[in-house]
Amino acid sequence: MAFLPEYQKQNTATPKDTTRAKRLHAALLAKGHARTGWSESKWANQFRLLRKDIGSGAANRIRKVMNWFEENMDKKYCPLVRSADSFRHKFTQIESVMKRDERDNPTVELTPEALDLSRQIQNENSWPLKSRAMVPVVVQISLNNIRSFLRKVAKYRNKLRKQKFDCERLTREAFVEKVLAQFAGGVNAFVTSWMENANRRILGWEGWSGKLLPWAFSEDHNSFDMMMGTLSQEYCGSLIHWIELKEAVSGKSN
Repeated sequence: MAFLPEYQKQNTATPKDTTRAKRLHAALLAKGHARTGWSESKWANQFRLLRKDIGSGAANRIRKVMNWFEENMDKKYCPLVRSADSFRHKFTQIESVMKRDERDNPTVELTPEALDLSRQIQNENSWPLKSRAMVPVVVQISLNNIRSFLRKVAKYRNKLRKQKFDCERLTREAFVEKVLAQFAGGVNAFVTSWMENANRRILGWEGWSGKLLPWAFSEDHNSFDMMMGTLSQEYCGSLIHWIELKEAVSGKSN
């Protein structure tokens, strides 16, 4: 068996490149987007060059972008591609559009809990500009994010309890308990209150875009940041304890 020198291997399309080329060509043909003059070797070589362009993590990024592109190439916001060459040169543009689309239209598995809570929130509030349909998604994201935040806060509290017992540790632990007390009524009650507050803000906002997703709870949401900052100010006269906790749950602290 003959073995290719390393430099030739790096400049030769792999079977995976060829598979990707065939897949892209088939997808473009199905939508009537393919340019005439198909050449398997030339298209495969474009994927080889794309891997070289990307470098580390190329396989995962190409797979993810191709999956999204196949489903969305007909959308008006998707960059036009007619060949492997244009796919390669527009790859970062397509990836950027994909990320924006995933952010604006997240795929979320709705649980029975979220659906029940959403119906209650929908029925008790008026949701303008067709935002009512997005309530279940925002509720589910909020439930997920709150539970993730509480797990990280509990982990931080356990870490504090292993530290030297002194006044500084006690004040930090006490602030953590104050943060957790905000959720003492349960996650569902917090989400209900959160959504009602969002609803009040939306109803009084003439220039609102109609997008409800930015109102989903997250630990770095401006409204929550202000809430916890106020709690910290009332507790110790400064933001220091909230800043420390925020850095700890985000992984930025040592």
